[in-house]
Amino acid sequence: VLDWLRPRVGAISRCILALAQKKESKAEKNLENLACGLVLVRWLTDLPLHLAQGNCFLPLDTLKKNGASMEELAQCVHSPEIDAFLKEIALWTRTLLDSGLPVCNQVGSRLARGLRASVLRSHKLLQQVLNPQRDFFRRPPVLTASQRWSCAIRAWFPVHA
Repeated sequence: VLDWLRPRVGAISRCILALAQKKESKAEKNLENLACGLVLVRWLTDLPLHLAQGNCFLPLDTLKKNGASMEELAQCVHSPEIDAFLKEIALWTRTLLDSGLPVCNQVGSRLARGLRASVLRSHKLLQQVLNPQRDFFRRPPVLTASQRWSCAIRAWFPVHA
C-alpha cells in the first residue's frame, strides 16, 4: 500500500513544503509519513462504505496474515481475526502519524497548527476503531463538533507522539 501511496502523497508533500519554503529531505519524509497516515485513517474510517461497494484499499496481505479473508471482511461482522486486522492497521496508521509529527517543528505556525489538528482528529478516530465496545461496521468512526473544536484548540500547543 505504501509503495502505491508514497509517490502520490509525495507530490503533495513537496508542494506543501515548497509553500512553506522548506527543502530538507527529513521534512519531506516526515510529511510523507503524515500524509500516508491521514490517507489510511480516511480509508479505515470509510471501510464499511468501501466494502459495500466491493472495494478494500487496505492491505489484504495483513488481512490474510491475521487469518481472515476478503469475503469475511465484506460480511462486516466482527470476529477475532477481523478485529486483529483492524487493530494492526489502526496501530500502523498511528505509527505513521506519529512519525510525521516532527514536521510541525519545521514549518510555519499556521501550517503546523493545521497538521497537529489533523493528527489529533485522526487519533480520536483511531481510538474509536480500536474500541472493542463499538461496532465499527454499524457505526463508523465520526467526530462530534465538540471533539473537532477540542482538537483545534489543542493544536495550538505542541503534540508529542
